[in-house]
Amino acid sequence: MVTPKKYREKEYNQLVQVLENVFDFDHWKFQQTFVFKDAIHAPYIIYDSEWCRIWFGWDYGEMHQSRTMSVFYGRLHAPDDGANIIVNGKKCKAWHHVNTAINFLEGLSPKESVDQRRIKREWPKIIEQFENSDIGKELMPDGYLNLEGMARLHGAIWEKYGQRLFELFDLRRIDLWDKYSKFLAEHNKLLGLRNIPELPDLDMNC
Repeated sequence: MVTPKKYREKEYNQLVQVLENVFDFDHWKFQQTFVFKDAIHAPYIIYDSEWCRIWFGWDYGEMHQSRTMSVFYGRLHAPDDGANIIVNGKKCKAWHHVNTAINFLEGLSPKESVDQRRIKREWPKIIEQFENSDIGKELMPDGYLNLEGMARLHGAIWEKYGQRLFELFDLRRIDLWDKYSKFLAEHNKLLGLRNIPELPDLDMNC
């Protein structure tokens, strides 16, 4: 009989194997700094460099027939055990998806970024190129990227943007982060999102 503890241990081992097979963490100067695993919740792993943190964990999204992986990027103050931190007494979002960061690096305006997905029904080019590649199609057994597929997608993103992406989250690049934070806030407002009391305000990105 497979106990919950053994099941989670198997998940953790799968996650580690995929990450180590896909990413050359030494090359990118990342080190594993935090591991979460218990008998109840899905495991996740955080890697740090001098520029930023990256969170890798199993994704249980109901829309996925085959389970995949979530990947979040954060600045070095992003917490090990939550999505937010408190800044000046207010909740602030500390972990971020990569899609909006890519559009910012590509020079899109917030409106162009929103229109790309809502009107054109497109993902950033690097994502569409990967999903349409032979390896991308192979790693989408149910129409969605599986665990390895998501890892290899982010590997492709690193190959294209690399240091530019990591430095976007660098605590030392205050000017750059200020521009990106304003981009995020405007992007979310154009999406029609509204402030929710339990969550950080749209302009609270840190």
